[in-house]
Amino acid sequence: MKLYSTRLSPECQRVRIALNLKQIDYELVSAEKEQSAAAPVLLTEGEQSIRQSLAIIEYLEEICPRPGLLPEDRELRARVRSFSHCIACDVQPMLSDPLGLESERFTEEELSQRVMRGLHALEYTLARQAITGTYCFGECLTMADVLLVPLVSMARRMKITMSTYPHIDRIYENCMHLTPFMDAAPELHP
Repeated sequence: MKLYSTRLSPECQRVRIALNLKQIDYELVSAEKEQSAAAPVLLTEGEQSIRQSLAIIEYLEEICPRPGLLPEDRELRARVRSFSHCIACDVQPMLSDPLGLESERFTEEELSQRVMRGLHALEYTLARQAITGTYCFGECLTMADVLLVPLVSMARRMKITMSTYPHIDRIYENCMHLTPFMDAAPELHP
């Protein structure tokens, strides 16, 4: 497999983390100069290309079910997907203008405000669910952790104070002490 990826893109980091957690061998190809560099592309063994981080992670889950990133319990699996989709489909898109509706790029302050709004919603969820533990959904890593860590890494690069989000910050620290996360983004070690 080949992964076309950029170094700091949260979407690409998600896929690298998932590949590392599943211990799947892959060739990393730099896509730093590509126009769509933020979006990872996985070229499968069958030479098919898969785009979008969530689709790639779900594909990896199907071809390599262990270790699982989605719980076996149907309701918990839906909650993990819901949390993951909040990051990928609600928070992340707030940081760009894919339809070109904004006439100018966002200021750093506007981007920070958007990230903080997303982090606030995620923190609210984690603080109110009984299952939050070492990781987003208890003591086992899930797709939710795979998506949360790159978002927090981006927030830290933006100098957002993470102490406002104690559950998120603790989960991030727990994940960043694990080799698959460290190897996916070595420049982001705590």
